[in-house]
Amino acid sequence: MFSLPFHSRWGQPFRAAAGLLPGVPVPAVSARSEAAEVRVQGLPPHRSKIPLMMTRRLLPIALFLSAAAYAQKYDGPRPPKPDVPYLKHAETLVATDVAEAKEEKRKDDILYTIDGVSSSAKTPLSSPILLFQMQKVSPEKLSLYKLDVKNDHREILFSPKKKQSAVPIRIQVTRLSSDNLFKIEVDESLQNGEYSLSPEGSNQVFCFQVY
Repeated sequence: MFSLPFHSRWGQPFRAAAGLLPGVPVPAVSARSEAAEVRVQGLPPHRSKIPLMMTRRLLPIALFLSAAAYAQKYDGPRPPKPDVPYLKHAETLVATDVAEAKEEKRKDDILYTIDGVSSSAKTPLSSPILLFQMQKVSPEKLSLYKLDVKNDHREILFSPKKKQSAVPIRIQVTRLSSDNLFKIEVDESLQNGEYSLSPEGSNQVFCFQVY
């Protein structure tokens, strides 16, 4: 939605993305030469040296096993459709409203409008959690904005000069499993109102209401 023309002019939205495999330590390697070695904590000095070549061979295996274990760890609800954020209410998932925002250029400003004054996807949580099954859209490229309600529509204004220009709301994206299931968390308490997530470089929007 609002991302492509605005990320280059007003900067990237705040985002925190989890690592590919959380909790997997990467051994510290000394850069001394081919004879560089890695020490393993808990072993005496004469037994704690592992050749660097062996470490390089074992690390991919450790990463693979960690990924498999991590994929089995999450046993909660899963989105029935990919590339759509779902509000999580305990074990129940509520799909956000998928729509296309209309773009209108006004001199230096750009206004986006969405039909209707409210979303059918609602949550009472001021810091909602959403689940996202990635297929084509990366959740790390989603931005969250508050929408203004005007007459018969919702809108958001981007302006390089005006103080009321839209500012992205801080979110955190965490991988839950190796099959591209992600959790999206809002890092602040949201006021009651209309909100939208939108992928970078697209006018597609995923709307929901906080009440």
